[in-house]
Amino acid sequence: MSDSELLQSVLDEIPIEFRERFEAVARGPVEAHDALRRQIDGYTSMVRQVAAWVTSLDPDVADRIAATCHGLLDRFEGGPKGSIAGATAVYFVEEDEDDEITGVLGFDDDIQVVNAVCRVLGADDLLLPLIR
Repeated sequence: MSDSELLQSVLDEIPIEFRERFEAVARGPVEAHDALRRQIDGYTSMVRQVAAWVTSLDPDVADRIAATCHGLLDRFEGGPKGSIAGATAVYFVEEDEDDEITGVLGFDDDIQVVNAVCRVLGADDLLLPLIR
């Protein structure tokens, strides 16, 4: 499967309201996996700090998403699948329009994107339950 075919397969699995943002991330530059791992860890640390003040924010959900992102990065180091795994990590740590702290969706969009990537890459053991 080519890079563009793989990306299209992932986009087809992602709910339509999140596709444009994921596609922009996936088509942009993605850092090395080691740098992404550090960003994930820094982001979840920040979520834990903010959760002390924002009781609706569940840092355990962020930790579970982070663990799945780490799992994708570990499993798919190079090639097109590695690029998609990297884009998934970037999607999780980047601030979005409906941010996790003040937005209505919380981490739901991240879970849905991560799960779509897991399904397409054949990493069903990393799937996360959708929290509502």
